[in-house]
Amino acid sequence: MMYQIVYTNEAEQDLVEMLIYGMKEWGEIQAESFYLDITRKIDTLTTHPNRVREKYLTNGRKVRDFIVVGTPYRAPFLIDQDKKQVIILRILRTQRNFEY
Repeated sequence: MMYQIVYTNEAEQDLVEMLIYGMKEWGEIQAESFYLDITRKIDTLTTHPNRVREKYLTNGRKVRDFIVVGTPYRAPFLIDQDKKQVIILRILRTQRNFEY
């Protein structure tokens, strides 16, 4: 069963900021390559998103926290079983705390 990846506005903004930062630091080609690497790895959640364990936030809400392997980023997400969607909440550096 395939799920659709849906990015919240906050997650889209995180990607834009990551791309802008990368262009300033590494140049356009490397920044785009890094951006594509992250989004391709997130796209693997279209099959079996339940493979990522749930965790509780301090507010009691449950999310899944996908570590983007080979990068310093993670993508907390929710699964909407009814709509068959994986909702990417944010894309954050791994050391940042997340509450949603």
